[in-house]
Amino acid sequence: MADHEESCKHGQKATEQWERDCLKQHRWFAHIIYEDKTSPTKFNYHTHGLSEFFDHPDLQIVFPLPPKDAHAVMTRIVDRIKHGKRFNDNDVMSGVINESMSIMFIKVSEDNREVLRVIIPGPDGIIDKDKMEHPYCHQYK
Repeated sequence: MADHEESCKHGQKATEQWERDCLKQHRWFAHIIYEDKTSPTKFNYHTHGLSEFFDHPDLQIVFPLPPKDAHAVMTRIVDRIKHGKRFNDNDVMSGVINESMSIMFIKVSEDNREVLRVIIPGPDGIIDKDKMEHPYCHQYK
């Protein structure tokens, strides 16, 4: 059995190889960072590769969606980016979650890089930061 340090090195190397493979094959990848494992609201799901391969800011979701749902949202957005669509600060997009709800993009800084945060609407469909209910309004912080 490998010691802890060796296991971590192997895990890190495997992760880095997976990232390189995704960039080579798909030109992007996404992953989740739980910034505080005791709080599910400290969720940071974000992409890499969009700025390098599609001349588009990378994306971020901070609302704690199930990982499969977060990835489905990102995939739908990235598919549109791959086909030439460009999103900017305060743009609204429909048809990502369902046909009756829209998402919004806001420009934020994440680890010294500019990304577009995807604002997920509440069950009422509201994306306006002054009208969103808790906990959805925390996406704007």
